[in-house]
Amino acid sequence: MEALPAGPERDAATTALVEKLTSGGPLQDSEAAFAWALSMSGENERSRYTATAVQSWSHADPNAARASITASSLPDAEKQKLLLLVPSPNTHP
Repeated sequence: MEALPAGPERDAATTALVEKLTSGGPLQDSEAAFAWALSMSGENERSRYTATAVQSWSHADPNAARASITASSLPDAEKQKLLLLVPSPNTHP
């Protein structure tokens, strides 16, 4: 998949991977899903699937999710939207 050029075909493959990595079970890896979603070239797809990954990741490790969002190269407005999906440290599930 890494060999595919940026574009719709690679985004489609990344979509399938992110969905698998966030679906639960033994292959769940929301951190990897977030990293893959960041690589998507389509803005709408990237926005949707980074949110999917963050929602999944924030249940397991909200601090790591928050730190990765903040350190990402996403535009500030998109970072702020994603940070709203992560429970604050004082929020109880």
